[in-house]
This record gives sequence, structure tokens and C-alpha cells, in this order.
Amino acid sequence: MAMGMDVVVALVGVLLALISQKPLHRIEEGSVGVYWRGGRLLNVTSTPGYHLQWPILTTHSNVQVSFKTTVVHDVPCGTASGVLIRFHQVEIVHRLRSAFVLDTVRNYSMRFEKLWIEDVTYHEINLLCSKFSLDQVYISHFDQLDELLQARMSALLAVWAPGLDIISIRLTKPHVPEALRDTYELVDQEKAKLLLATQAQRNVLKQAETDFRTAVLASEKAAALSLIHMEKLHEQVLASQHISRIQGKLGRAMLSSLHSSACGQTR
Repeated sequence: MAMGMDVVVALVGVLLALISQKPLHRIEEGSVGVYWRGGRLLNVTSTPGYHLQWPILTTHSNVQVSFKTTVVHDVPCGTASGVLIRFHQVEIVHRLRSAFVLDTVRNYSMRFEKLWIEDVTYHEINLLCSKFSLDQVYISHFDQLDELLQARMSALLAVWAPGLDIISIRLTKPHVPEALRDTYELVDQEKAKLLLATQAQRNVLKQAETDFRTAVLASEKAAALSLIHMEKLHEQVLASQHISRIQGKLGRAMLSSLHSSACGQTR
């Protein structure tokens, strides 16, 4: 009897151990499930929803395949002019395509985002900044940096981590040393004033062009009306001349008829 109880207790213990390993698990929407057995990545994935796995032997993880935003903070930028500035944060929107999940996890583990998004961001920004002066990074080329960085990272990932796509990148305005900030803020203000003056000049030119086109249209309209009026006068003159010719013919015909009648009476 004691032996039987020991067996029951052992079975209950095994059952509780199996239950504690949660054989029933859930894969979140926008993710793909991947599985390990004995430390080996299995060649299977699962879709969102509930699934069963072998307890103790098998473990799983959710790999996000929907759009994801990774924010990298305090990124140093050593410019070609020798001044070190920093980007407060860089936002990278990326996505791992479902068909490449197993290869990516197998090659780089579940830390693939840390390796190919965060670490590469630091590296590529440093290389990119080394090609530009402080003035270019802070002012003249700042609006191009996100596109340049995206192109560089996308080219790198296409070779080493295909299927991991960079959708967009946004960089905040870099933080420059206090000694230079006032100078560049003044430059920004002057640039804004120049932009406003240029826009005002464009507005004046546009209004002048509009007025000129209006005047040309009015002149063309007046010329067209004058031409129509002259054509009508010409038609009236022609009609008057035609009527005069007809009246002349009628007058001559009447005179000829009267002359013929007079001659007949004389005879």
C-alpha cells in the first residue's frame, strides 16, 4: 500500500512538473513562434494563437515580425572638423520578414536586433559623421542624414541579415558644445530671416506675374473686341456699297425704261 502511494505521489509530482512547464503557450499577434529542443533551434515556426509543445524538452520565444521602433540614445558623432557632438536619440523603424526568421535567429540568436540595429546605428553614424564638417552635420546636410544613414544600414543588412528591413530613420537635432551653440542658433535665425525674405520676394514676383498676365489678357480682350468692331464696320460698309450698286442699277433701269417709253410716244 505504501509502495502504491509512493507511485501516486511520484506521478502527481511529474504531472505538476509538466504543468509548470506550460505545454500550452501563446504566440502574440504580429509575431512568429520559434522553438528550441535541447538547445537546438527547430526548423518550425508557429503563427499567432495557442499551441502545444513538449514540456521540459522544448522552449519557445516570440519573434516580432510587425513594424517595430527601436530608439537608440546618446549617439556620439565625431565630425571631420574634429568636434564631437551627440544625437540625443535616433529612432529606427524596422521589420523582420517572416520567411527570414529562422535564418536570422539561427545566425545571430534572439539578440539580432541589438547587433544589427542598435550597435550598427552607433557604428554607421560615426562613419557618416566623419565625412562631414560640423556645419554640414548641424545645418546644411542635417535634413539628408536620416536618408543617408538608412541607405548605409540597408545596404549592410542586405548582405549580412537579409530580411531585416529598415523602414525609416529619424534623427533628433544634434547637441553641440555650449561654446558653439549660440553661434549656430544665430545662423539658424539668419537662415530663417533669409528664407522669409526669399519667400516674400517670390510672393511679390508671383503677384507681378499675375498682374502682368491679367493686363495681357485685358489687352488681348480689348484688341479682340476692337477687331470684331472693325470687322462689323467693314461688313456694314460693304453692305452699304452693295445696296448703293443695286439702287444705281435700279435707277438706270428706270431711266432706260422711261427713255424707251418717251421714244415710243414720239413716233
